[in-house]
Amino acid sequence: MPIIDIVDAVSAPYTVWRTLRGIEPLCHNGRATFITGNAAVTFTVMHEGRKKILKCYTRSNPYLREIYGSKYYPNELCVISLTGSQMWIDCLLYDYIEGISLDEAICAARDCHDIALLARAFDTMACHILADSTSHGDLKPENIIVTPSLEMIPIDYDSAFTPSLAGKPATEVGTAGYQHPARDTRFFDKHLDDYSIAIISTLLHIAATDFSIVERF
Repeated sequence: MPIIDIVDAVSAPYTVWRTLRGIEPLCHNGRATFITGNAAVTFTVMHEGRKKILKCYTRSNPYLREIYGSKYYPNELCVISLTGSQMWIDCLLYDYIEGISLDEAICAARDCHDIALLARAFDTMACHILADSTSHGDLKPENIIVTPSLEMIPIDYDSAFTPSLAGKPATEVGTAGYQHPARDTRFFDKHLDDYSIAIISTLLHIAATDFSIVERF
């Protein structure tokens, strides 16, 4: 599914939704602003008076319902191509989280003290993840929001494991730089985030004692 067709569908004055109503994308020069990822196009929208994130998938993921529950809207958006063919694509709609990504926060850090605060906040979030029965599956700085109060909240759970998926293969294996080199689709359980947490926490704590680590990496 071409990204431009999805952007045109969301930007259109009479967007065709299967069940959703009142979606208003934030626009620039009359077109919805968006970012693209591995398998989706993501928009910031207003819905029922609140800022939210609308994620429109360019390819299918069989586990989205188990992962997201009521936030998942299958076959929700009607997209019409330049040739006139139409397709209904899956969407996700969830509350916008105020803040910046962890990689942005690291770049904005002024000294070791700032990094130390991020390291402690990351470890607090990591403890909650490790104590849960689910796992994120693609934990990396770009997928973690740092709120103004320095709380860290993971986003983009498309690679997540939940107990209902036990015994099934993973559909994705996360981002290479933050995953164990031996990870493959057969490794899919609550320990998915162990390696990611270990490497990110270690790098943050090292940088909290030697700020040149931030400048180098």
